Amino acid sequence: MKKCLFLLSALLLLAACAGPKVVRETVETDQFVCEVTVYAPDVVRVVKYPLGGVGASQKKSYSVVMEPQKTRVKRVENKGAVVLNTGKIVAFIDKATGQVTFSDPVSGRRLLQEAGSKKVHLWNENMHIYIPFFCSEKGYGVYWDNPGMSDFEDEPGGKTVMTSEVGDCSDLYFLYAGGDMDALMATERKLGGKATMFPLWVHGYWQCRERYHSTEELCEALRTHREMGIPLDCIVQDWQYWGENENWNSMRFDNPLYERGDTMIANVHNNHAHLAISIWPDFGPLTPQFKELEAIDALLPFKTWPMTGGVKIYDPFNPQAREIYWKYLEGLVDQGVDALWSDSTEPDHFYPTKEDDDYRTADGTWRSVRNAFPLVTNMGIYDNYRAKGYAKRAVQMTRSASFGIQRYATFSWSGDVQSRWNVFRAQIPSGLDYTICGIPYWNTDIGGFFNWFYEGGTDNVALKELQVRWMQWSVFVPVMRNHTSGPLTTEVYRFGAPGEWAFDEQLNAIKLRYNEYLFGPSILVHPVTEPVLTDGKAALTGATGAPFTTYLPAGTAWYDFQTGECLEGGQEYTREYTISEIPVFVKAGAILPFGPDVQYTSEKPWDS
Repeated sequence: MKKCLFLLSALLLLAACAGPKVVRETVETDQFVCEVTVYAPDVVRVVKYPLGGVGASQKKSYSVVMEPQKTRVKRVENKGAVVLNTGKIVAFIDKATGQVTFSDPVSGRRLLQEAGSKKVHLWNENMHIYIPFFCSEKGYGVYWDNPGMSDFEDEPGGKTVMTSEVGDCSDLYFLYAGGDMDALMATERKLGGKATMFPLWVHGYWQCRERYHSTEELCEALRTHREMGIPLDCIVQDWQYWGENENWNSMRFDNPLYERGDTMIANVHNNHAHLAISIWPDFGPLTPQFKELEAIDALLPFKTWPMTGGVKIYDPFNPQAREIYWKYLEGLVDQGVDALWSDSTEPDHFYPTKEDDDYRTADGTWRSVRNAFPLVTNMGIYDNYRAKGYAKRAVQMTRSASFGIQRYATFSWSGDVQSRWNVFRAQIPSGLDYTICGIPYWNTDIGGFFNWFYEGGTDNVALKELQVRWMQWSVFVPVMRNHTSGPLTTEVYRFGAPGEWAFDEQLNAIKLRYNEYLFGPSILVHPVTEPVLTDGKAALTGATGAPFTTYLPAGTAWYDFQTGECLEGGQEYTREYTISEIPVFVKAGAILPFGPDVQYTSEKPWDS
C-alpha cells in the first residue's frame, strides 16, 4: 500500500495542469466500458456498461440535476492506469480491470476502492424509505443512481455489495469535500438540487389525527387549543373528506359532513393557523380524475389501498397524467389549503406479482422506475404550483422519498410506526440516516401511529409516558407533528387536565419548541427512550426519575440546559432525570436566542 501511494504521489508531481474543462475519461476492458466524469472538484461520476451499451450521456436520471462543470484537473497516464486529480479527489483508474480507487490528494489516504462492476437493489414501502446513498466516517459519500429494484449489502471485512435486477449500466457518484460532513451534505445538494425554504409556520407545532370526521370536529379541536393556550400553527385534515372509497381522493369536500371546504379553511385561517390536507396517488372509479386517466391508459392495474372500491394508482411517469392530477388538485390550493400531504407515495402495492413488476409505465417497467415514484409525483405538484405563481411558498409532506426530493419543497415522515418504546428508539437513527441524504426536513407520528397495545387509551399511564417522551424529543426534530390512528385521539388535552403531568409536560415541550430553534451545531440531545414512571405497560412503579448517562464530546465544555452546570467534554455524565426533563446540553460559547411566548409563529415580532 505504501509503495502504491508513493508511486501515486510521484505520478501526480509529473501531472500537467491543463485549463478548466469538462473531463471525461473512458477505459475499455474486454467486458465493459468504464466512464469517469469529473462533475466538480468534489464530485466524480463512474458509469460502467457492456460493450456497445448505454453510456453516461444517454442514461436518464430522476434525482441528479447537476451538470458536469469545467474543472481544472491534473491528469497522468502510464501503461497501467489513468490518474485524475481534481484538487479534492484523486481517482486512480486501472486500465486493465476498469477498477476505480479514490484517494485524498493531501494525505494520500485511500478512501474507497471498487470491488468490481456493481448494481443496486432497493424497494420503497411504508415505514421504509430506501435511498441508495451511503457515507463513511472518512467523510466521503456515494450515491448510486438507479431507481429500480435493487439490493445493498455490507459484507464482513468492510466490503459493500450492490446488485440490481434491472439497469442499462452501473452509475455511481463519488462525493468528497475534504472529509467535512457539512461540506459533504452541501455537495449532495449540488448533485440533487438545493433545498427550498419553507415558511416560518412549518417550524411550529402540527396537530394531526386519523381523522377529523367533520368540519366542526376539526374546528373544535383548533378552538380548544386556542382556549387552553396550547401553541399551534398547523392542523391537518386526513382522508375521506371526499366520501366513500368509490370517490377516493376526488380532491373535493364531497363528504356532506365537511359542508363547504372553504368554511373549514376560513375558520382555520381566522384562528391564525394553517391547514394541511391529505391527497393520494390513487383514485376511485367515480372520480373525474379516474375517468380522464383511464382514457389515456395512465392507471396501474395493481392492488392498492383501500382494498375495496376499485381504486387504482395513477402513472406519474406520464407527463399528461401529472397535468390531470394537478388540474383537480389546483382547486384545493385555490381554496386556500396551505400544505399538501401526499400520502402513500411508495405507493401501497399489495400482493405484487411478476406481471406487476414487468408492467410498462410511461417511462419503463415498474421494476425499473418504482423508487422514483415519490420524486416524480411531488415534482408534478411542485412544478405546477410554482408555474401558477402563488404568493405563498409550497409545502409538501410525503410518505416516501428519493434522492433530490428536497428541491420540490417536500419532506417525509417515518410512516405508520407503532406506539412502542423500541420503535420510538428506532426513530432517532432513522431520522439521522434520512437527513444525511441531503433532505433537511423529516418527522414522525408523535406517540406512534398504531396504538392497539394500550388498554384504556389516553387514560393509560404507560401510553401517557410514551407520548410525553416522544413529544419532548420532537422539540428537536425538524417538524413537530402529533398524529395517531383512530379511534384514539391524542390532542394534548386528551391526556389530562392542566396541572396534571401528562398535560403539563407536553405543553412545556411545545412551548420550548417556540422559544428555541437554533439547535444545529450547538445543542446535544439525548432523548429518554426508556420508561421511567411505568414498567412500559400500565402500572406506576412510584419512581420519579432514573439515571441516564450521556457522552459529552471532547474539545469543548458543555452546559446542562436544565441546571446550568458547566461540564467538561470528553467524559460520560450521569444524573437522574424526572418526567419533566430530557438530557440536553449546550456547547460552551454558543449564543442561544429565545423568542417571545407565542401561540403561533406570527403572533409577535421576533426582533428582540
